[in-house]
This record gives sequence, C-alpha cells and structure tokens, in this order.
Amino acid sequence: AKFAGIRVDDRMVDPTYYKAISGSTIITISPEYLDTLSSGEHLLAVIYLDGETGCAFSVTDGSASPQTGDTGSIAGSAALAALALAGLLLLNRRRKRS
Repeated sequence: AKFAGIRVDDRMVDPTYYKAISGSTIITISPEYLDTLSSGEHLLAVIYLDGETGCAFSVTDGSASPQTGDTGSIAGSAALAALALAGLLLLNRRRKRS
C-alpha cells in the first residue's frame, strides 16, 4: 500500500514499464524498458511513501548464458544413485544372513 514507484539510475520509471505486486512488493520490469538500458551495472531504487530501498543489477548483451549454479550431469547423478542402490542391496543381504 505504501509503494510509490521505482527509479533506475536516478530516473523515475514510467509505471507502464513495470508491474508491482503488493505483499512482498514483487516488481517485474518489462523487456521493452530493459532493452533501453546499456550493458553493465545499474541501480534500482524502490520508493515507498515512508522511505526507499535499492540494489544493483546487471544488464548483459544477451550473448552469454547466465550461470545458474546447476553444473551437475545426469550421468553422474545416475551413477551415484546406482552406487547407493548397490550399497542398500548389500546391507539388506547381510541383514538376511544374520
């Protein structure tokens, strides 16, 4: 209810270029506005009636894929699962012998 708008690089952004959802103030900036920004670091300020908060964000030229942190392979995961299954089978076999 106290949300008043956003600024990017000290310039107010027209509300037609973003969508703000109340609650946790989720802001989605439109691709059309992001296309107007140069590659590199930019400052975002979220303005409320009783103050503001901000953060930095980066705009890339789109030629590089973002690093998501998901670097595992399916083959490695399958091998690990097979090894775990083999271990469980061995433990089950030992328990039946006792």
